[in-house]
Amino acid sequence: MQESVLKALALACSLLGLALMFYAASSMQAYTSICSISIDDADLAVRICGNITSTYVKNGHIFLTLRNQSGNQSCGIKFVIFNSSAAKLNQSGMSPYSLSRGMRICTRALVQEYPKASGRVEAIYQSGDIEVRRA
Repeated sequence: MQESVLKALALACSLLGLALMFYAASSMQAYTSICSISIDDADLAVRICGNITSTYVKNGHIFLTLRNQSGNQSCGIKFVIFNSSAAKLNQSGMSPYSLSRGMRICTRALVQEYPKASGRVEAIYQSGDIEVRRA
């Protein structure tokens, strides 16, 4: 093979490799540990995973408690899916009303200060899919 053909082939392989690395990096989503979420994170969007330990539905709103383990520490956070978001999820084929205790979910949420207790935070479902995983 000629040197120019080898250089072109090497360049093409390099560009393909870079494109694959970019795709892999962009599809990886970092999750925030529930234990690390604090009042300092208020108004920030985070991706969280946790085991559902309690569920409560009122007026179409879904209230969950999510817990996860970080080292020897077990942490929990209140997680809310408002009825308008629940309806959109339901239309997309994912019934949020089927979420139950013992399931592990991963989703995107907005951290907000819990209105009934100063200094405590809750996570509000924001957008995208709720991924259900085996606990």
